[in-house]
Amino acid sequence: MKLRDQPKWRRVSSSLFFIAYLIAATFFLIDFINRESGMPLNPLYGFICNVIFGIGLISISIADYVSGYAKSRSVLFMSVFTGVIFLFFASLSMFVYS
Repeated sequence: MKLRDQPKWRRVSSSLFFIAYLIAATFFLIDFINRESGMPLNPLYGFICNVIFGIGLISISIADYVSGYAKSRSVLFMSVFTGVIFLFFASLSMFVYS
């Protein structure tokens, strides 16, 4: 299915998730560059990346299922579980940070 054939809410949510993904990737690259220059790893960047990925995955998968765009319940549970794993790693990185 092409992008122009998708519903407007799906295009908007996909675009917002892609922008959030780029921001999270920027945080990851900043952290990687700082680590290469000898600065310690900052877990706050990992927290931000994991929260963006987790909330984005959960919200898009639930919106797809509710609207009928994705009809499989197993795909919904798999996507939500993956988002929960990202949120778990976000809380784990903040535990390391404290």
